[in-house]
Amino acid sequence: MTKRKKYMRFGLFIFSCSVVLFVSGCKTQQTEDPSTAGPTSSKMKQAISVETPEESYFKKENNSSHLFEFASQFRKPLDLPTEAMIKDETNQLRIAYLEATTVSQNRENTESRSNLTNRFEENEQKGTLSNISAIPESDNHWQGPYVHANAPLQILPRGTAIDPFTYFTVVQGSDPVPVIHYTPVDPNESGYQVMQITAIDSKGKVSVATVTFLFNHSPIIQQVRQSHHITIGSSIDLLAGISAHDEEDGELTSEVQVQTTLQTEQEGSYEVIYSVTDQFGASTKLISNMRITNEAPIIAGPNQLVLPVDQSFSLFDYFSANDQEDGAINLTSDNILASDLVPYVPGNYFVRIGNVVDRYGKRAAERTIRVHLTNEAPTITNTHMTLPVFSELNKESYLAKLVLADREDPVEQLHVAIALPFWEKIDTSRLNTYRFPLQVQDTHGEITKTFGSIQVINEPPVFSGIEDKRIIVGEEKPDLLAGISVSDREESIGIEDVEIIEEIAWDTPGSYPVYLTVKDTFTETTVSFHVIIQDNNPEMPEKLSE
Repeated sequence: MTKRKKYMRFGLFIFSCSVVLFVSGCKTQQTEDPSTAGPTSSKMKQAISVETPEESYFKKENNSSHLFEFASQFRKPLDLPTEAMIKDETNQLRIAYLEATTVSQNRENTESRSNLTNRFEENEQKGTLSNISAIPESDNHWQGPYVHANAPLQILPRGTAIDPFTYFTVVQGSDPVPVIHYTPVDPNESGYQVMQITAIDSKGKVSVATVTFLFNHSPIIQQVRQSHHITIGSSIDLLAGISAHDEEDGELTSEVQVQTTLQTEQEGSYEVIYSVTDQFGASTKLISNMRITNEAPIIAGPNQLVLPVDQSFSLFDYFSANDQEDGAINLTSDNILASDLVPYVPGNYFVRIGNVVDRYGKRAAERTIRVHLTNEAPTITNTHMTLPVFSELNKESYLAKLVLADREDPVEQLHVAIALPFWEKIDTSRLNTYRFPLQVQDTHGEITKTFGSIQVINEPPVFSGIEDKRIIVGEEKPDLLAGISVSDREESIGIEDVEIIEEIAWDTPGSYPVYLTVKDTFTETTVSFHVIIQDNNPEMPEKLSE
């Protein structure tokens, strides 16, 4: 089966070539026989001689198209593999067709391929490909190559990797493999550069085209900004600190365009897009991220309050609200969100403060404050009392002398209690110090405990009117207790209870001590004075003795 397909393909090829030769033979007779050519033939010949390479190219492509269609008609029934094989065979047919329709060139217009190649290599070494002149297509039987620049000017960013063959097209003529040369360009160098493309076929026919490249340096946008954080509500110049420069155009700052959705009255992150375009259309963008910040208000104050119970106070004396943009924010009862505070009961409570908003709607963080209402215990002082022996014990008198105090309660609302069993054991007839439990309680139940004491004391008897006495020898004995009295705070003692101790020689001058003693139930008191006895002779010196 495979051999059969090969034979069929070979037969098809022979048949196609026969048809081509037949057609070309007819065309050759029309072109070469001057005797049979009329005016129409002359015009046709003249048109072919001035035909441009581009027209020749289109002519060749039309012939190729006809041949392709012609060959395809025979291949379709055979259901052969691929279209690529058909195109390859068609190209071979086209070459055969061009050779069959080409007449030998005139000797004077023909240059040997070897000589032209040598000349082209010499010019290429000298770098003067631009000086090679295209060979006039005077011989219309041989189609030379044609180089077509896709665009005469290519503007590309500097540094662009280029493939030279994407910027020109070579239309093959009769020679299917013309030699292509082009001058290189450096895309890393800014400015204009010219690439010259030359195509030379085996007959020495030359086609030249040029492509001018402009490797354009893109503009540069620079930004010098102190901060990308802007306070809400602040004015901002988005072009401040922005500059643009282009290597070809120079200063382009005034051409910078700004695109943004920035809102200075709304907190958030925004993109600011700066763009600038040079005269050749090269654009540069710079994206800057801007942040509009709104600091939340702050509720300032302690985390815990310790306050006395039953005392009037305002929480707003201890707390305040401030905002960086708005300043002080007044606090009201609307800002107390929750509380379990009972101001007349000691204990621990909480108060939550919030609902503090600035003019842009930014809320302050809520604060929860612990409030500790304290009840200070009452105090009691001056709990010691002295009581004369044999005095009457009176509890009201004792309580009246106590000194009481309380931070929250008035004194009259304090309650003092004495342990009665201890109180009743106090014996005022015996000298002693008696201690007993004592406590004071305020209206909130806070109790202060201590000890009271009563000391039963005895004050000794007291003499009064004690002084020395003077007499003269021979005078009547004086009353030694004359002018003297005795007293006792607790007991009834008189002068008759006084004991006199003396040893006086009444007829002998001198100074004699006298001792007086008196006793109560618990103590005795002794005092003394002197009796001075003088001689009745005034010239005799006074004799004193102790």
